Amino acid sequence: MGAALPDLQREAGVPVGHGWSAAVRVGIDCHREADAVFHDLPVFRAQSGALTRALLDAEVPRGAARAIGHAGWELLLDGELVDNTALVDAYLTAMAVEVNDSAWAAALQRRVERGAPRFYADPASVAELLWRVLRGRRLLAFDRMHIAAVTTCLADAQPDVAAAAPSVFAALGD
Repeated sequence: MGAALPDLQREAGVPVGHGWSAAVRVGIDCHREADAVFHDLPVFRAQSGALTRALLDAEVPRGAARAIGHAGWELLLDGELVDNTALVDAYLTAMAVEVNDSAWAAALQRRVERGAPRFYADPASVAELLWRVLRGRRLLAFDRMHIAAVTTCLADAQPDVAAAAPSVFAALGD
């Protein structure tokens, strides 16, 4: 579960904090190390950059285009995992862990109740999610009228993300 905590932090509305078990802290460190490798992969840099440029060409505001180029690419990559039963089972088991922090407990419970985020495989759903997440961020927000363009750009990028997935996962050590 520790590997997922940094990404769940916003949903929980609390910092990752320091009160976690040693095993969870190892997972948090693993997340940070994997992110460092992932963000330096040439395929991520090239494809997220291409997605950002496509979004800019579609007149999505610069800050939003950069955020979507990065996060949208990552979410589409995650979408490549949602049909892997073993990974989904492991994810849901990790999210069901008991924690003493009520905010974290509530966030994790919501995750378990929703199940695997299968909508990550759907560009329209990813566009909608990113609109909701970014709308409160002044420099990253985009208008609802851009959702169709964002969806199109994500859909256009999705085959390349899918093609890159095996090499990305191999680079991260599965």
